[in-house]
Amino acid sequence: MDRPDPFMDPGEVADAFSALKTAGKVRHFGVSNFKSHQFTMLQSCLEMDLITNQIELSAFHLENFEDGTLNLCMEKRIAPMAWSPLAGGKIFSSTDEKPARLRTALLKVAEEIGANDIDDVLFAWLLNHPARIMPITGSGRIERIELAVRALSYKLNRDQWFEIYQTSLGHDVP
Repeated sequence: MDRPDPFMDPGEVADAFSALKTAGKVRHFGVSNFKSHQFTMLQSCLEMDLITNQIELSAFHLENFEDGTLNLCMEKRIAPMAWSPLAGGKIFSSTDEKPARLRTALLKVAEEIGANDIDDVLFAWLLNHPARIMPITGSGRIERIELAVRALSYKLNRDQWFEIYQTSLGHDVP
């Protein structure tokens, strides 16, 4: 399912999923943009496990880190897919306070880990999280895909990861 529907009947969705699987048209199912309570509600009606939740997740967009969505993925051992891992480019070009703050922290971490650019750090920041986040590049350009793959070679320590997180929040984490 692409997004939660406030009029969704989870039983009907479960029946449709079951019919599609029985017909051999799909092997697995996932959802997009489901909060933890929506994911749990739908899962309770399904005979098979949902295998992912595609959520907006980046160093710029932290909502799913804070509202329990990512925690549920970890609890269920579901690797989430992160759409807009580069925040739609805001971090690179916006002159607003938050993106400017983030650029400074990302450049510092890039220098510390030997990364080529902040793109590397943005992907590595997600890939280093224990939730096994799978960033979606959103590009058909091979260079962009190679960039995301290259980020697998960069390791951020806990302090570097939290420096980016706290910079995005605009305050220290207690």
